Amino acid sequence: MKIKTIVILCFVFLALYSCKPSKKELTEQEKLRNEIVNSETELYKSEEIDIDLAYGIIEKYIEFVNKYPSDTLASDYLFKAAEISMNIGESEDAIVFLTRIENNYKKYSNYPACIFLKAFIFENYIGDVEMAQKYYTLFVKDYPNHVLAKDAESALLFLGMNDQQLLELFSVMNK
Repeated sequence: MKIKTIVILCFVFLALYSCKPSKKELTEQEKLRNEIVNSETELYKSEEIDIDLAYGIIEKYIEFVNKYPSDTLASDYLFKAAEISMNIGESEDAIVFLTRIENNYKKYSNYPACIFLKAFIFENYIGDVEMAQKYYTLFVKDYPNHVLAKDAESALLFLGMNDQQLLELFSVMNK
């Protein structure tokens, strides 16, 4: 009787043990992160931007940020979403994403670049000279030693000038 009980317990143990998954299942966050990595690989392997893929990855970035705002990748994903948005003609969306960084991720390592990019988009994509001036000035004031500081100072000098005015200025400077 004891041998029969031991054999039955061994079979039960083997059956229960074999039902366990062999590897840990990915969390929803890890799955979304993997989707993003795969989408980034697809997006950046082509020389021409695939608009549908670009919109799709922006959507995944924002989904991640909305679900996991305290994750260290959240600010990076917002910045990437802003860059892609700018490059596909969605400047207003880029400003929204950069504003989220500005308001919520002040310790983000690319925070200064975020402020500069915001000024650049206002100047070159939206045509809002007043907002561009505000953000270039903020950048120069807060980050005078940043690698982009000289670019921001130059942008402030030429801000609002049309091509004709720039040509005239450069011709006077070259005399």
